[in-house]
Amino acid sequence: MKALLLSIAAIFFLSHGAAARIGIGDEERVGNFRDFFGSAAADPADGAEAGILVTLSEMGISYVREVLVDSVLQDLTPLNLPNVKRRVEWPIGIVDVELKNIVIVYANVSSSNVDLGNTGIWFNASGVETKVSLDWKYTYTASLIPFPISDSGTATAKVNDGDAWLQATMQQKNGTLSIQVTECNTDLSSLDLELQGGQSWLYQWFVYAFKGQIQKSVESALTTQVLAAVSRLNRLLLSLPRQLQVDTTSAVDVTVVDDPILNQNYISVGVMGEFVDIASPSERKHPPKKLPAGLLCIDSDVKMITVALGDYVITSASDVYYKAGRLERVVDRLPQQSLLNTASWRFLIPQLYRKFPNDDMLLNLSAASAPRVSFSRDGIRATTTADMTIEVVDNNEIIPVACISLEVTLHALAEIVGTNITGEASLLDLSLDLKWSTIGTFPVKFVEVATRTILKDVILPLVNYNLKKGFPLPVIPAIEFQEATIRYEDDFLLICTDIRYTGLPLPPPVAPSWSTI
Repeated sequence: MKALLLSIAAIFFLSHGAAARIGIGDEERVGNFRDFFGSAAADPADGAEAGILVTLSEMGISYVREVLVDSVLQDLTPLNLPNVKRRVEWPIGIVDVELKNIVIVYANVSSSNVDLGNTGIWFNASGVETKVSLDWKYTYTASLIPFPISDSGTATAKVNDGDAWLQATMQQKNGTLSIQVTECNTDLSSLDLELQGGQSWLYQWFVYAFKGQIQKSVESALTTQVLAAVSRLNRLLLSLPRQLQVDTTSAVDVTVVDDPILNQNYISVGVMGEFVDIASPSERKHPPKKLPAGLLCIDSDVKMITVALGDYVITSASDVYYKAGRLERVVDRLPQQSLLNTASWRFLIPQLYRKFPNDDMLLNLSAASAPRVSFSRDGIRATTTADMTIEVVDNNEIIPVACISLEVTLHALAEIVGTNITGEASLLDLSLDLKWSTIGTFPVKFVEVATRTILKDVILPLVNYNLKKGFPLPVIPAIEFQEATIRYEDDFLLICTDIRYTGLPLPPPVAPSWSTI
């Protein structure tokens, strides 16, 4: 039963991914998901505003259901039930009976099923088996008997074919998910009661008098436990962070943007996925393209979970870091330090050497605009323009002498490492154009080789250092990725993975109320 309630937590926050990568030319591709899901992907509300879409497949739903049914069964045993006292008045006397130490010592479910639809989620468990142990005691008093008659013993109650069901809706509320139960019930139609100890003449009367009350008590206890699990899960969801900090500059907005998308084949939850400036948050933007609903890796090897990440997410990161002034660098050291002396440039820019012979140099690199990032089946491409200002240090004075405009194109591949999506970039293309000069014009093609060397030896290692840190996916530290792969499509990439459940941390339970028993 708790499987239904916890499955959404399992797909909303993921963690501990094993590293995997697919390179250019890899023949593995995403299946024809748009044809597979038909009109679902065309719904204008599907995936609205979501930069990241997390989808649990039918196989994933089945896995989560099975694992978490086992978990809730463990939580149910042992479960103490309230004591029962009853007085029965007969014409020949009064019998006071007390049942105590009533404990559910065993619980099992033969089969369970989850049905998804537009109106919500329906969970049914059949073949519910329970075993209850208890102590009983009675005292018989009558006017004709000078002293009370007492007896005691133990009893075992067994249910072999019960049913339990729950219907619930899931909605976006305050940037996270809320689960509302519309129906929850347990039916233990067949309960066998066996007594041990005491006088056998009492057994049939005892079964007649208390079988129904014990059955109702167990049914109410099971239902109460399920409702308590709903409450605990809602408290957990409401406590989840709406932002995940990346570093001192940025955080990822992981607020849920809309109600979950329910389909017979999947559950999808969309989160904003936008990078925000921690120091200077700005108004939310919206992804220019919607992620299609039900994006799943449906090749021959179907995965439990697919995380779709639109290129808007990475573009929003580049916007934040550009506006924060983080895409700037003064190069004053190189593996070949001689390159930062005008003597090494005397054949490349002769007038530079003639005017400033043997002077040290600085290269001031700054992005002229935020990098534009796009995803395609070849991987990730980022293009940016930057200004490289050549400065010389002459008599301890820094003198700008020329500025070369660079158009840089990088190619990158992504990886899943731990809870982060990371990457590694390489230089794909470079073009140069002279922007201004105080030493006269010169052909920029002569300095292209030196510029490539500087980019590869200094700038790319810095870029990759930060890309290796990556940024966090929205996670709960209870699920591990298994055999995760990354697949590239136009405008988005897919993280395709199975999961392993390691235990869901829930808030402490609230003491259940037995007022209905």
